[in-house]
Amino acid sequence: MEKISVLVPTRGRPNSMMELTDSVFTTAKHSEFVDIIFYIDSDDEESQSCANQLAETYGRVKAVIGERIVMSDMWNKCCYASDADIFMQCADDARMRTIGWDVVVRDKFASIEDRIGFVFGYDGIHPKGSFGTLGFLHRKWVEVIGYFLPPFFEADYSDTWINDVGRMLDRFYFIDIFTEHLHVSVGKHPMDKTHEDRIKRYSDNNVVQKYADSLDLRIQDAKKLYEVIASSRS
Repeated sequence: MEKISVLVPTRGRPNSMMELTDSVFTTAKHSEFVDIIFYIDSDDEESQSCANQLAETYGRVKAVIGERIVMSDMWNKCCYASDADIFMQCADDARMRTIGWDVVVRDKFASIEDRIGFVFGYDGIHPKGSFGTLGFLHRKWVEVIGYFLPPFFEADYSDTWINDVGRMLDRFYFIDIFTEHLHVSVGKHPMDKTHEDRIKRYSDNNVVQKYADSLDLRIQDAKKLYEVIASSRS
């Protein structure tokens, strides 16, 4: 059975860490084949302590401790620390609401012969099937392009990247699971210091322009992945 790693950057939100972890393991049908990997800043001792407690309780929780880095690269660090087959781009303000969500994810990837595809559920914000904020990629995708996410987005847009590449490939797959995103933008989470920092990074680093300027690299990623798709058909 293919293993799933839920990859989660977090800062200053131990309660969210606990609620997310509980939702992941209580809803997974085969929780023994699911783990959670947090990226935690080296100065965030409260989150480190929470991760240790969760590891003692559930046994399948890890933490990568490091310096403060750009947000998209936090997911990369989690991915590189994982031995799983399938990776979820998750957030600490996400909650798994569908019983057996892990089975649905595995079954979808099993239906894709080469495993190349972007798979996502409903986040409670975007219309169903329109955009994946909390999506899944297979290790095959990561191995082909060399990273889980482009390592240069200070805030936001990394999910847009894999949505767009998935669309370029016509490998954009909605599955019927509810991965609720309790985001501040829809009033499901309070405006805290972590969100304030994210908004400032977004503005200071002109993330919108950075995304526009990186189109050639997205096309390059799509071409690499398409070569694998084409070779599997021959």
